[in-house]
Amino acid sequence: MLQSGERSMECEGGYDTGLGSLHHHQHPHHPHHSSLGKDKPLFTFRQVNLICEQLLREREVKIREEYDKVLASKLAEQYDCFVRFTTDQIQQRLSQAALPSYLS
Repeated sequence: MLQSGERSMECEGGYDTGLGSLHHHQHPHHPHHSSLGKDKPLFTFRQVNLICEQLLREREVKIREEYDKVLASKLAEQYDCFVRFTTDQIQQRLSQAALPSYLS
């Protein structure tokens, strides 16, 4: 059950702001009880935990995407270097084979 202004993201895998999790068992005359609800926490521990988990998952996805881009770039660079090295080696061997030998 939600009050106006509250929303539930339970279906979206986020956090649930149901009233049951926001109620505190405080006596109305308790010294820390505020009639205006000022001492009422904005989020429960469970909600904070779910929010943090969601933020961590989103950050992990971004880091993995960035890592994959860097890795692909480095692998392409390494492949280009390998191709140039192989081409140079082949050209050197062919040019050496074309030179006349004094033993011929």
